[in-house]
Amino acid sequence: EDRVLCLHSRWRILYAGLANGTVVTFNIKNNKRLEIFECHGPRAVSCLATAQEGARKLLVVGSYDCTISVRDARNGLLLRTLEGHSKTILCMKVVNDLVFSGSSDQSVHAHNIHTGELVRIYKGHNHAVTVVNILGKVMVTACLDKFVRVYELQSHDRLQVYGGHKDMIMCMTIHKSMIYTGCYDGSIQAVRLNLMQNYRCWERLQWFLLDPKNVKN
Repeated sequence: EDRVLCLHSRWRILYAGLANGTVVTFNIKNNKRLEIFECHGPRAVSCLATAQEGARKLLVVGSYDCTISVRDARNGLLLRTLEGHSKTILCMKVVNDLVFSGSSDQSVHAHNIHTGELVRIYKGHNHAVTVVNILGKVMVTACLDKFVRVYELQSHDRLQVYGGHKDMIMCMTIHKSMIYTGCYDGSIQAVRLNLMQNYRCWERLQWFLLDPKNVKN
């Protein structure tokens, strides 16, 4: 029907966010298409997440229209809209009652998923925020400005900045205390998160998915 821009799975359902602003659901067991939710058309769906509100299952939909919609995951019914960003929502993470969202507007917002209230804003990025991860009492973000930042959740304080990439950071995952980041130049780098240190220090752990000869230094 249109380009698929993001995927999310939970409760044995696959949710697909499309460029036309709809979300299509599939039964993972039999691959049967179930429903089509009209969400943000004509602007594209950029990212998806899920949560619970009592017995109700929630689908959280980020969009190119700068908003996030919280919907009933069964039928797509709009429950509330989270506002505050001025550019495209690129990533989301739902933790307890908060929706953390990274945007092209160079900030991360935290909304209360039940009330829609904007409760926190994390600044200090110099480009679009591509990944948001929550690790205990800290938030780790990846950004197109080639840096990874660590924030204290409650105080909003930026605790650390890690550099080392020569190109934009497109993706990130965290395993235990290791932060792994994928870069536009085809490299993957890793840094050990150590909150006792306040200086920039990347470990020299790096892999190239592309032939290093084809990657500019």
